[in-house]
This record gives sequence, C-alpha cells and structure tokens, in this order.
Amino acid sequence: MTIQRVVTGLLAALLMLASSRTEAQYWGERAQAKGFEQNEFYFTPAHLLPYGLGAFAGTTPGVLRDPMLDLVLNPAHLRLDSLTNDVMVYTDFRASRNMQSRDAYILPTYRTMDYMASSVYRPYPSMFLQTRKVLEPVFSGAVIVRPLREIAPALLIGGTYQLMLQDEKYYDIPSDIYRSVMGADYTGRTAAAAASDMPIVDRYSGDDNMHQNGHFLSLFARTTLSPSVEAGIKIGRVMHERNGAYGSTNLWNSYYSSQYTSLWSNRERRDQGYQHWELAGGVLFHLSDRVTLGVSGGRLRGRGTQALANEDTSYYGYGTLPVQTSEYIHGGGKLSEWVNDGTGTEFGFELRSRIGARTAMTLFYRPRWSTVALSTASFITDTSSSFHTWTNNNETSTSRSRSQLLDRRVGTGEDKSGTDLFLATFTWDIDDAVTLSLGGQLELSSREIRTDEDVEVQGMSAYTTTSTQYPYAYLHENRESKHLHWEFRARRQSFRVPVFVTIRASRVAGILLGLTRDISRWEIDDMTLATFRRRYMNENGTIQDKYNFGERYTEPQETTTDVKTTFMAGLTISPSPLFQARVLMVPVFADRPDGGELEQLQWWLGLTVTP
Repeated sequence: MTIQRVVTGLLAALLMLASSRTEAQYWGERAQAKGFEQNEFYFTPAHLLPYGLGAFAGTTPGVLRDPMLDLVLNPAHLRLDSLTNDVMVYTDFRASRNMQSRDAYILPTYRTMDYMASSVYRPYPSMFLQTRKVLEPVFSGAVIVRPLREIAPALLIGGTYQLMLQDEKYYDIPSDIYRSVMGADYTGRTAAAAASDMPIVDRYSGDDNMHQNGHFLSLFARTTLSPSVEAGIKIGRVMHERNGAYGSTNLWNSYYSSQYTSLWSNRERRDQGYQHWELAGGVLFHLSDRVTLGVSGGRLRGRGTQALANEDTSYYGYGTLPVQTSEYIHGGGKLSEWVNDGTGTEFGFELRSRIGARTAMTLFYRPRWSTVALSTASFITDTSSSFHTWTNNNETSTSRSRSQLLDRRVGTGEDKSGTDLFLATFTWDIDDAVTLSLGGQLELSSREIRTDEDVEVQGMSAYTTTSTQYPYAYLHENRESKHLHWEFRARRQSFRVPVFVTIRASRVAGILLGLTRDISRWEIDDMTLATFRRRYMNENGTIQDKYNFGERYTEPQETTTDVKTTFMAGLTISPSPLFQARVLMVPVFADRPDGGELEQLQWWLGLTVTP
C-alpha cells in the first residue's frame, strides 16, 4: 500500500506540473472549422479498385488491363472478358494500413518556450504524433451479368459493394478549440487545492473506443447504341458513420486518511456521419479498329455532419480539520457541431489507340471540382473553485481560487477544391508470356477554405492567499466580442510513375511485379484574422478596453515534398478458366533525410469467378 501511495503521488505531481506549464488548452483564435475530421472519400466519387493498395490505388486505373479498373475512367467500359461467359463475380480482402496524424497548432512566439516544456504538445517539427489505422474495405464484391443474351447480348449490368468496419481506441478530435486539464483552469493556472498532492488514479474506466462502418454501393449498366458507339451509366451511394465515446471515473474514499474523498468524471462522445448520391455516365466512340474516344461526366451531392459533446466533473477533498483542509470543485461541458453540405462535378476525356500489333497507348484527362458549404456552432462552459489551508510558523494561511469560461460561436464558410488529372499509359506485349505496362500521371490540385465565425467570450481567473508574510492576490478578466476570418489555401503537385510486369509462368500460374514512384509537393498558406468589436481585459487592476481593431495570425508558408517508392509482388493462380486467385504484397518505402524507411506493409487477396 505504501508503494502504491508513492507511485500515486508521483503521478499526481507529474500531472500537476504538466498542467501548470500547458497554457494553450484554450485556443481562442482558432477557427472551429479546423476541427472537422476529413476523409479521403468525402465529396469524391467512390470506386472499387482491385489493386487499391498504398500508392497503387491512384495509379492502376488505365495502366493494368482489368474490367473493374476501366470503370474508374468511364462507365461505358463495363464488360466481360469472355464472350462465352455471361457472369463474372469478383471479391477481395485486404489488410488495413497505418498512418501517422499530427495536429499543427499555431504557436505565438512568446509562448514557444512554454510549449517546448510541455509534455503534452510540442511545436513543429517535433509535434505530437499519433499512429492510427486508415479505413480500408474488409470486404469488396462485384458482379457483372449479361441478363438478356438472346435478345440483347450487348446489354450488361453490374454492381459493386464495399464494406468498411474498424474499431480503435478513442482519439482526440483534430485541432479542437478547448481541452480541459485536470487541476487547471482555462488559462493553464493550477488551482489552489490542486497544488497539493491530489491523487488522479482511475478506479473505473468506461468506454474508450471508436467505431467506424461504411457502405459503398454502385450500380452500372452498359449497352451498344450502334456498331461504333457504346454508352454506360453509374449510380453510386456512400454511407459512412464514425462514433466514439470515452469515459473515465475515479471514485475514492480513502487516501492518506479516512477523511479523504474524491469524485472525478470525464466523459466525451463523438458522432459523425457522411453520405452522398452519385450519378455518372459515359460514351465510347470507336473511330476505327485501332482508335477509341471516350467522354464521361458525373455529379454528386453529399452531406457530412459531426458532433462533439463533453462533460467534465471533479470534486476533491482532504481532511484533518481544522487545518490542512483542501477542496477542489470543477464543472464544465462542451458541445460542438459541424455541417458540410455540397456538390462535386467531374468530366473525363479518353483516347485509346493500338499503335502496333503488340503495343497500345491511352491518354486520359479528368478535371474535377467541388463546392461545399460549411456551418459550425459551439458552446463551451468551464467553471472551477478551490479552497486550501495550511500551517506555517503557527499561522494558518488560506488560499482561494476561482475561474470561469464561456465561449459561444457560430460560423459559416465555403470549401472549394479542384483537381486536374493527366494520365498517359503504354502497354507492350513483349511476347506471349510477358507484358510490360507503364504510365505517367500528373495531378494538380488546389483547395481554398474561407470561414467567418462570430465569437462571444467571457473569462475570469482569480487567486488570493491570506498570509502575514506572503499575501498574494491575482485577478484576470477578459470579455471579447469578435469575428474570426480563417483563410486556408493548399496547392499540390503530384507526379507518379507506375511500372508493371506481368509474367505468365505457366497455364495455371502467373507473376505480377509492380513499382510506383510518387513525388508530391505541397504549398500551404494558413491565416486567421480576428476582428474585435470589443476586448476588455483586467490584469490585476490594469484595464485595457479596446474597440474595433484586428489581429492577424499567420502561419509561415509551408512547402513540403514527399517522395515514396511502393513495390508490389503478386502471384496469380488459375487452376481453371472459370476461377482465378491473386495474392499481392505491397511494402511502402518513404524517403527520409537519413535514407529509406519501410513505412507500411499490406497484403491483398482477390478472387474472380466466371461461371
């Protein structure tokens, strides 16, 4: 029991030290829109990618010969590989991959040393890193059928479905406005009673998890309009949910003495949802036996909603009255909501040409853009009070502290993004057993976010000590009425070079070797302008009351280059013309200043049946 008390005291002391040094638990000039948690499939058409592992997810369409990959370019490519089969069934299973997420905070220069001393967050480039799994399909399936072989042999219909399920530990929302710290008020100042050896040890932990599930569905139809014209259509539906809860309770009734008591409860929950409908169509014009021109287009409408709710309650007591009495009471709550509602549009232009008996070339261009309306709302309240007495030279001294925070904000904005994709591929059947496929892909993307949030803030923190030798009084008050104008711009240039070699070792076995080099460059501008209608501050009797002024918070322009090399090795087994199985392994290597580093490793199993 003694060892446990010592360890508990050390943990409490460390936590109190961290709390007293971490001033930036309340980011009053951070736009709430930064807290919206993005996913790569938001407001983007969803596709089933048979080789969608690592960097190959974006490079295989148009390069490898596969019925499912061609559908990414144009719905009119829906086909069966054999004219004698009327059904094709496909499914795959893949392992998830990890990612490292980091939260880039705006750090005022005068607080840099405080952040460096903090054990919770550290400034760039040594930021707090958190490893998480990327949401991947646990099941993917597709079916293509020829329903009317006798009367309409050119008519094909198909469908795809992907199921995504993932459980993980609860993690903080990115770039949140406020995160309470046990034993400290919103300014980071340690409460009076918390300065003593207040134990913080969980006796009960409730939920601590995040659940994700997603359903991605697509329906296709394709037919021949004339001997030289084919047309196809796609209807897509995406539904995704991410819900999580964290709960921790500490109920004690004995510590140093029988008079000790404690009650601590911190609970948080997130509910997120996204869905969209997509409609796309395309036409293929066979200009000759060697040349095909394709035109496609699509539009989607989606809506993403996210909510964050937090409830924080604390109580602390000590004992041995009438002296050495400690008391700490804290209560707070937070409710934040985000709504993103918008549309996305894309077009596609494709030219395929067989330039030789064994060689073929494909050129593809796809512009895509989206416009999303943003709305945010948040309400934060935090109050605390503390009472502590002690004896010094036979004199009983008392310290009291109290604080409160009230933050209310409502915002609107717009998120505009655009991407231009240029693709050129070359396929060469070197002989009957070996095929070389290579390509070059240039992607130019830009994104611009503008938001305006109306904010009302009331805050107060006071501390007094009654002592003959060392009396002390501290008062901090602030009231703010302001608008936060956030502007974010990002430009990305990405160049990828995929190379694949397919080797048919025998009638039943084949080997696939692939490599892709991905070179990406980012340029990011991030600026927040706070325009104050009024800011009142009282710092120990020194009052500043200002009207109608502005403060600009600008992060240095960030330019980042990312170079990755991804390998693929696969084995294909075809014991029968009606069945094929393919196993892939994909290691990803990232270029670091001190050399290459294995970043992730994924496996993939695909099955194709053509009865």
